[in-house]
Amino acid sequence: MALEQGEFWLIPPETPHSFRPSGTSASYYSVKFRAESSLRTAGRNGHPVADYHVNAIVRLLDDAGQTARLDFVSETILGQHLWCLLATLDADTGSGGQESPFLLRQKEFISHHGAAANVTRLAEEENMSLSQFKKHFRRESGGRTDIKRFIDELLIQCAVGHLIYSPGNLTEIARLMNFPTIYAFSRFFKSRTGVSPLEYRNRHRR
Repeated sequence: MALEQGEFWLIPPETPHSFRPSGTSASYYSVKFRAESSLRTAGRNGHPVADYHVNAIVRLLDDAGQTARLDFVSETILGQHLWCLLATLDADTGSGGQESPFLLRQKEFISHHGAAANVTRLAEEENMSLSQFKKHFRRESGGRTDIKRFIDELLIQCAVGHLIYSPGNLTEIARLMNFPTIYAFSRFFKSRTGVSPLEYRNRHRR
């Protein structure tokens, strides 16, 4: 199983595993843990960002129940938290970056609510006025992007994940992402990528 850069593979503790060299050098993280014993007791010495990611991962696994079966959106969010947790720990050595809990909360909300997410709803979730929220977002994002572009880019990321990895058809994906119709989903996707969802799936499906 080949992993692309930035991907991860969760391996149950009881599962033996090995990696075979493919002739090219690569670095990777193997994330292997028990939610009950490892994550719940993983004190990060008061590191608030790492704490946030650990607690979010535990919450997602709790919601999944004993079977640890996650839907696609939850898998996407779990992946974001794992990646940001690793980046946070890496940043402690001065070699990586990290994303703020505020921005991760916005990503969670957008990922769960899809096209139903908008700036007003995000501000309400943070108990802020619209102007307060926009000002806070600019500060947290370092002014690198505006909130509308942030929402659109995340929706495209979620859509791409569905198109590549989900067995659902376009109508099902549109419904999961809370677009009113498949046509609205297709228009949104093509306006931002230059290709239709079906074209994208046919080109990139693994």
